[in-house]
Amino acid sequence: MQTKITKIFKIVIVLLLVFTLFACEKDPNNSVDPDPPNGEKDTIRPLIMVNADAQTIRVKQNQILDLKDTLIAAGIKAMDNVDGIITNKIEINVNDFDISKPGEYIIDVFVFDSSNNKSEVKFITVIVEEYYGLIMEYPIFTGEIPDEVKTVDKQLLFGGAFYFKTISTKDKWVGIEGVITLPEFEIKRYATSYNTELNVDPNCKNLDNPSIYMGGQAAYHSDVGLSLSQVLLGNGTISKGSYAYRPFWRYITSISETNKDIGPVDINNHRRYGVSATNANETNMIANWYYKDTEYYYLPGDKIRMIVYSPKPDYLQLQIEVLEKSTLESSVRIREENNWKDPANFISPIFISAGHGTNMKVEFKRVNAIDQSGNEGKTAIMTGSNVKIAVWESVYLHRNINGTKYRVAFTEERSDTLGAPEDKYFTYTIIDPNTGGVSITIHPNKENE
Repeated sequence: MQTKITKIFKIVIVLLLVFTLFACEKDPNNSVDPDPPNGEKDTIRPLIMVNADAQTIRVKQNQILDLKDTLIAAGIKAMDNVDGIITNKIEINVNDFDISKPGEYIIDVFVFDSSNNKSEVKFITVIVEEYYGLIMEYPIFTGEIPDEVKTVDKQLLFGGAFYFKTISTKDKWVGIEGVITLPEFEIKRYATSYNTELNVDPNCKNLDNPSIYMGGQAAYHSDVGLSLSQVLLGNGTISKGSYAYRPFWRYITSISETNKDIGPVDINNHRRYGVSATNANETNMIANWYYKDTEYYYLPGDKIRMIVYSPKPDYLQLQIEVLEKSTLESSVRIREENNWKDPANFISPIFISAGHGTNMKVEFKRVNAIDQSGNEGKTAIMTGSNVKIAVWESVYLHRNINGTKYRVAFTEERSDTLGAPEDKYFTYTIIDPNTGGVSITIHPNKENE
């Protein structure tokens, strides 16, 4: 009687298995029966089941992983009429799969049961996505650099904002990085009436917008870093005004460039950023990260390491390393009230920037600014907005010297600084000759206070 009940139970399990298989796969080739009669060899093939999410697997270039475990975690299962669940016995043929090379690969997945019956082979697509991890700090070079360019071009003033910009010499630089404690600010210019008791009113559209960024100039120029931006509030709505520093990357391309990366956020296809062109010729690109990823909201008091460098010829990348989370009362409160995640390291996709990472001599920059909405290229509008002291603890340029990448202090001798529209709107220290560090305050209306 017990044997009969067991037999019936196994039949029910197998029928459920067949139903699941037909629900998940369009063309199953396996015929499934219960246990073979006593004394007969089991000749029924085990089953490999692949759900929709496991048909295509995405991994990062040079990621350390166990491919079998990754496939199983994605939802690939194996079952047998006699052995039951045998997912742990899954085998794979990796074919030409290479985690170090971005591309699309086909992996063979199959399983043997205890009677050595082999399942149908399933073919899984594994996409290795190009990825560059957070770069470690290079050693510091303090000696004489062979063939270093000793002269720097004077900057031209570009109207429409209050900005304090330091540019480097045009030389064989391959990147720039700096450690900064993000500054507090007060915004006093909005499109409508606003709450004057707040340093920044997220419920009104601001017309002044603090930003802290780097960037470069090779064949074209780029602006890359953090800008005060709209955010996801705790009540589920998007703020009308800017409320947190968020990553952006703006880059110029040629008209004929085919890799502009224009496109919206597409979560289903694992694209968590959007890129749009700001001009008809589609040569001026602006990119922003997905607004729901609140771990990439940075606030005053956060101490970060900002890096803009060339990971491969003709490309740049932005990296943000969080060194300390802010303990300022206002920043702690804003994060808690809006249920934002703790700040995390950020790595942008690489983006086209012709000339960087090649033999071309290039320029890098460091900028603290109050940008003004709709005013680019015009006369800066006087404002009561201000940005309190921003402390750049260090700023270094990157350079290859005798086959090794080094950090080189971003000093007065390697730079030209411009306070626009006039120097009087800024308070700043001299650049530290050893670290490239500097402190900057922006106060357009100070002389009228």
